[in-house]
Amino acid sequence: MDGEGRTSLKTYLKVLVNLGIILLLLLFCIFVLPRIIIYFMPFVIGWIIALIASPLVRFFEKKLKIRRKAGSAFVIIAVIALVILAGYFVGSKLITETVDFVAEIPEMWQGTQQDFDEIAVKLEGITRLLPIDISDKIATATVKDAKLTIKGVKVGSTTITITDKNKKTATVVVTVTCAILYFDSVLKNNTHSPF
Repeated sequence: MDGEGRTSLKTYLKVLVNLGIILLLLLFCIFVLPRIIIYFMPFVIGWIIALIASPLVRFFEKKLKIRRKAGSAFVIIAVIALVILAGYFVGSKLITETVDFVAEIPEMWQGTQQDFDEIAVKLEGITRLLPIDISDKIATATVKDAKLTIKGVKVGSTTITITDKNKKTATVVVTVTCAILYFDSVLKNNTHSPF
């Protein structure tokens, strides 16, 4: 190999090694670091408090002529008081917002119900376009593996009630069922869509 080929190969190897190291560091930061940081969190918090407290302690020591121990104790007590005060305000705001949210749940439920009613009106026109055999399949559909029975569905209905063997009921939107049964019928019969 000539000199140019070797430098080119070295360059490529350096790039590949650098990319490999970056990839390993990235994987370490994603998978290992979050698990390790939990154990070192008290030290990290202490280090952050020391970074905040050190300039204040030096200020008390040099300008106000307070001993380092007393200045450190004052700063630590002040930081703890600020953390408690911030926790109080955050907690009270959180409680207020939670109470307001719980109070607004009925209004949000009514809005959601109105939205579903509007969707039902719009889908009613689409469900009328379904062939009769599809509407019959929907009305008598049974899921054997899950032992669920679907009964009492009429054309134009946008919801169905499902009862399982434990007598639990659930309401399900019919749109997906209609679409699946319709397209299943279209594919089996090779007919064209009326849309």
